[in-house]
Amino acid sequence: MLLVARKLRVDEPRETREECVFINLWRNPTTTADALAIGESIATTSPAIVGTATAPQHGVAALNVGGSKWGEALRIPLSEVRMHPWLGCTFAQTALVRCNWLLRQGHLLLPGAPNSHSVPLCPLERLGDLGPDGRDIHDGFTRGRGVTPYPALWNNDSDEVTTIDRAPNLYLSPRARAAAGRPERPANLLWPKAARTMLAVRLRFNTHRLVAARVSEAALSNVWYPFSLRSVNEDAEKALTLWLNSTLGLLVLAGHRVPTQGAWVQFKKPTWGPLPVLNVAALSDQQLRQLASAYDQVSHAEVLPIRMMDVDPVRQEIDHVFGTVLGLPPISAVRNLLVQEPIIQNASIGVPSQVEPVEERQEQFELLR
Repeated sequence: MLLVARKLRVDEPRETREECVFINLWRNPTTTADALAIGESIATTSPAIVGTATAPQHGVAALNVGGSKWGEALRIPLSEVRMHPWLGCTFAQTALVRCNWLLRQGHLLLPGAPNSHSVPLCPLERLGDLGPDGRDIHDGFTRGRGVTPYPALWNNDSDEVTTIDRAPNLYLSPRARAAAGRPERPANLLWPKAARTMLAVRLRFNTHRLVAARVSEAALSNVWYPFSLRSVNEDAEKALTLWLNSTLGLLVLAGHRVPTQGAWVQFKKPTWGPLPVLNVAALSDQQLRQLASAYDQVSHAEVLPIRMMDVDPVRQEIDHVFGTVLGLPPISAVRNLLVQEPIIQNASIGVPSQVEPVEERQEQFELLR
């Protein structure tokens, strides 16, 4: 990232003073000649306008050098940038930056559409509470031998966590004493925060399959946050889990990420809390029943890795049911754009995907005796 700032003149036009320009390169120049040519293209290209729900824009300002496209440029009102500083570089493609920004505000604008569609969203923290993280679980429990009263969803292996509905894969045992050099966290303070809905703490967008899962019984985890709806409603839990694994849910989540390394991202509590999600509390009982029924139909079907969402029949079925229930048009265009993103494929746009052979367990908390 290169951040360029300049002191504005008092007599500079108002519209110039109140806008921020973002340049999203699709690949980095490797020679001085390329860099100079790209710089000239940036200087002579008028950035696209991000637009609003009431005044939609669809323009894309390509940065072309010769016959090659090196990226895109767009401009965003400074007032919006102050609230969300990295809004303009959440995605490499302007169409997705625009779609993500408006969707966060509750408006779905598809590429080329004359009007937007309303989608009821709200911050996740308004719906419920996140449970303890992996370090807290380590301080309160050890691995149990056999079945105990404390089930857990342990680890997030991309080859094992392939369906939305999960069974506990490990049982915990409360510590009799604190681990060496660590504080004691009583089990009776941790266990009440167990839940059936699980939200991922870390993901590799190019290998992992699920952002959220639902366990057959309340559980804790080392790499998932248990999430409890304040208004306990099984249909609402299913609807929320389904939404987070939909294309639109993934779009907003990816635009809200904490970058770590390429497709490897984190979602800590301060990230999950304000995340805009489907406001399941605002849906009718009939809508919740429809979504819960759809959950039941797909929850045990194998979901393909996120980088293959464009050919995943389960993901497409999830998108279809949200379109039906919320009155939205088909969103295949968004799914096809999102699957090209470098953050999803871990490769530049137009370059074959590079799936890294990473041992996911290396990044996960293990219980020590």
